[in-house]
Amino acid sequence: MRIAPGILFAAGFLFARFNLGDARAADAPTKVRIGYPSAAVSTLPFDIAREKGFYQNAGLDVEAIQMRSAIGPQAVLNGNIHFFTSPQAGINAAVAGLPLVVVLSLYRDTPWVLVTAKEIAKAQDLVGKKIAISDIRSSPYYFARAGLKKLGLDEKQIGLVTTGGTSNSFAALATNQVSGAGAESALRRKSCIVGI
Repeated sequence: MRIAPGILFAAGFLFARFNLGDARAADAPTKVRIGYPSAAVSTLPFDIAREKGFYQNAGLDVEAIQMRSAIGPQAVLNGNIHFFTSPQAGINAAVAGLPLVVVLSLYRDTPWVLVTAKEIAKAQDLVGKKIAISDIRSSPYYFARAGLKKLGLDEKQIGLVTTGGTSNSFAALATNQVSGAGAESALRRKSCIVGI
């Protein structure tokens, strides 16, 4: 998974969006608020940009604010944040008629996988079980549906439980409330990968 171009594009976007091409160290940094659903691989470029000093060098004071995908688009429209990291939330909002567009996607392929409890050894073991996802009409929801279809399962055979984010999905899996969780590939824990 290559993310460097995404980091450069994100930095370029911020330069263009906030007219910071001639920002000087003596000037007060421009405040930028970024909303994100949960700490995950998809937010890694933003974390790397902070650690490498890209924001500071660009004259930005970036604040990352965790919020549910469902409220991200409205937070942008209300001016509470400048942008949100979930493309699916933006697409859903645009389809619903809100004046939003997706300006950046950091990945060509999905980093999502299905992580399961140890007793799930094959796809058929998921029948009658519950899988945790962030939200209905979120990326994990669509990935789960596509993954179940690819595994030869009818989505009606599996219960989807919304949790609000990857961290909550893993908490539900760790406490045996669900048998699987849609998650990003770098977040594999004590479980095995069934595959999506």
